[in-house]
Amino acid sequence: MQEVMTKSKNVQFEHRYNYSTRYPQGLDMRPGSKKHAELLEALLYRATLARDALRGRFDSWNDVDKTLTAYIDLSEDEKTLKNKDPRNPVSIVVPVTYATMETLLTFLSAAFLNPPIFRYDPVGEEDVRGAAMLERVIESHCHRFKLGLRMHTLWRDGLAYNCGVGSPVWTVKRGRRRQKVTRYRMMDPMIFSAFAPMEPVEEMETVDTILYEGTELLNIDPYQFLPDPNVSIDNVSKGEFCGWVGRTNRMELLTQEMDDPGMFNVKYLSEIDGRSLFVEEKPDERDRYDVMYTHDSVTNPVDVLYLYATIVPREWELGPSKRPEKWVFWVAGDSIIVKAHPLDLNHDMYPVAVCAPDYDGHSLAPISRLEIMNGMQKTVDFLYNSHFANVRKAINDMFLVDPQMVYLNDLKNPYEGLLIRMRQKFWGQGRLSEAVQQFQVQDVTAQHMADVPLVNAMIEKVTGATENMQGIRRSTSERVSAREAQNVQMNAMSRMENTARVISMMTMQPLAYMFAHNAQQFLEIGEWVKITGRFEEDLKELFPDAKRAYASPADLAVEFDVVEHDGSVPGSGDPQTLLMLWQAASQNPFVAQSVDLVSMFFYIAKAAGAKNVQDFRAVAQNMPMPTVMPNEQVGQQVQAGNMIPLQQAMGGAG
Repeated sequence: MQEVMTKSKNVQFEHRYNYSTRYPQGLDMRPGSKKHAELLEALLYRATLARDALRGRFDSWNDVDKTLTAYIDLSEDEKTLKNKDPRNPVSIVVPVTYATMETLLTFLSAAFLNPPIFRYDPVGEEDVRGAAMLERVIESHCHRFKLGLRMHTLWRDGLAYNCGVGSPVWTVKRGRRRQKVTRYRMMDPMIFSAFAPMEPVEEMETVDTILYEGTELLNIDPYQFLPDPNVSIDNVSKGEFCGWVGRTNRMELLTQEMDDPGMFNVKYLSEIDGRSLFVEEKPDERDRYDVMYTHDSVTNPVDVLYLYATIVPREWELGPSKRPEKWVFWVAGDSIIVKAHPLDLNHDMYPVAVCAPDYDGHSLAPISRLEIMNGMQKTVDFLYNSHFANVRKAINDMFLVDPQMVYLNDLKNPYEGLLIRMRQKFWGQGRLSEAVQQFQVQDVTAQHMADVPLVNAMIEKVTGATENMQGIRRSTSERVSAREAQNVQMNAMSRMENTARVISMMTMQPLAYMFAHNAQQFLEIGEWVKITGRFEEDLKELFPDAKRAYASPADLAVEFDVVEHDGSVPGSGDPQTLLMLWQAASQNPFVAQSVDLVSMFFYIAKAAGAKNVQDFRAVAQNMPMPTVMPNEQVGQQVQAGNMIPLQQAMGGAG
């Protein structure tokens, strides 16, 4: 805390830039002014409290980072061995933790990344069209901003540290686009009159425009996350503040200042070292190949403290309001405030979503699943490395030698066809066994390799990443029945689904809520969306002959509910049992009349893993539903002439 405050106070600024029209409430927010210094101290104090609360977890997180790579710093002895022969085995991290991580991430990707990632239901009948449009627009934003990659990082941090953090922010991508315009010119260039006939001419011109816009999810480094230490990890939006530190550069901030009237003081960054002491505290062990950044005339990195805080503006002398308000503050280089204004988001939440699948409901930073297995991972590493170290020692041909009986230089010959000469005075005496004898090495680590599967089995029980979930068939001498394999798979899926449900409620649901409100609040231009998905039938009624519909910002202004995900993945159900029930229902006329067989069929297809079931429904949507009748009734209708056989109706033989 003292180092950060000292840095902020030791900077002297020359007030040569005029930002008076941008400062909030007309205050003097020039760097070095009294108001700037007071506000800066309050913000840095909160950031330091948050950093101190999480700093104690960094060592444990570093251990997890080391287990997610097979790289280990070699000892001096191992470096010598490696230099002599690169083929020599040295210490490694057995990638058990990595395999567990990949298994869990694979399940989460299958559970959540099937489009649409976020689903919305209408509240009233008048909201059906708007909810359908909203879901399709949000799906388009997810695709453009590669939400799947961001979610993968968020889940990975959640599994590794139990502290995955992301921030959904509205992003507008501006650029230039060539478009066709119609202009009018005189048909006869020799006539200059207001009444001269005109003709339309199509021309191409380049215009500045919005290329696309939407909500982008920014991944936050857990080591740089700054939550309020007085709330649990799942309630960060209920804290008095929440923030993080991120690295950017001066050019990027200058560009943002040009487009954002709420930013100021960025030009003063040329007078300071923009790096933050918070980032310098980042553990070096996490990235062994991290680039060392320097502050010079070519590279100008700037570390920004992004802090959201709930304040009473009058108490902070930032306005007359006496009610608590959410504000956003940016501090660059621990020295300059470059943004300070009310957050003003319709969802009235901090734009932060947290993924902590193993949270306890009370702690700020509970132990993660991979941290729990850290001791077992080190045990596996020890069993492997100690065994191969013993093997390496055993095959190095260690000998007991009487130097008075043999020439030592012959023993040092590393090539094949080794010839060891006895000294002349021992010739012909037959005492060869007394001159050289191999040292007996006992392998005390022979049992280690048999112990490794036992530890691995314990890791699988703790994490739920069983062999079945990893795509590995259970090792057994007995024949595994289909029923047993199915039961094992379903039980493993149940444990995975519990983790997915927690992530759905804690992470996916708030993100869906914020994505939708951002679109309703900030969308400037509409877009064309495909008439597919869950609301296809409703949209077809409104647009019977169209494959796409135009979604304007006004169309999205509806009431909606977020559909919570149940944590299951496509194909995780029991389609065989469902198919047997469907067949029994279709063959029983009384059951068939009370069951929607078509909807049941599509449900079975989804349970079996089909992703594009709606494509089949679109082909048959205008066909009449078949009527199931008892055989006796069908015969009577045929005799009365009301029905004919199917083959006869299709033109075949009756």
